[in-house]
Amino acid sequence: MKAWGIGTLALGLVIAIGALFYDTSVATASSAIPEYGSMPTEVYNLGRLQQQLLLFISGIALSIAGLVLVAVATAIDQLTMHTLQASPAALAEPPAIQPTVAPAAPREMSAEELAEVDKAGDTIVWIATGVVFVLFAGMLLAFALIPHGS
Repeated sequence: MKAWGIGTLALGLVIAIGALFYDTSVATASSAIPEYGSMPTEVYNLGRLQQQLLLFISGIALSIAGLVLVAVATAIDQLTMHTLQASPAALAEPPAIQPTVAPAAPREMSAEELAEVDKAGDTIVWIATGVVFVLFAGMLLAFALIPHGS
C-alpha cells in the first residue's frame, strides 16, 4: 500500500507541475492599426485556462490521496511492529473471554415495541431520502448555473 501511495503522490505532483506549463494562449489574426498601435498576436483562451486549472487541481488531489495512503500504510506498519514487540507471548495464546452477562432468552415483542422499531427505521429512510434529494437538487442547480455552448 505504501508503494501505491508513493506512486500516486509522484503522479499527482507530475500532473500538477505539468499543468503549470500548459499553454493557455491561442494565436489570433491581427492587423496593426496605426492609430492604436500594434495588436496582440496571442490571447488567453478561457477554455484552456479552465483545463489548466482542472489539471492542476486533479494533480493536487492525487498527491493528497497518495500522501494519505503513505500515512495510513506507515501507521499500520508502526502499529503492527509495536504490537509484535510488546507481547509476542500474548499473541501466541489469547486469553479466554468469559461472558459477564448471561444471554437473554428470545421473547415476543409487543405491538408498541414493533411500532417503535418501525418508526426508527422510517426515520432512517426519510433522512437518507432527504440527503439524496439535497445532493441531487444541488447537482441540478450547479448544472443549471454552468453556461453551456454559445
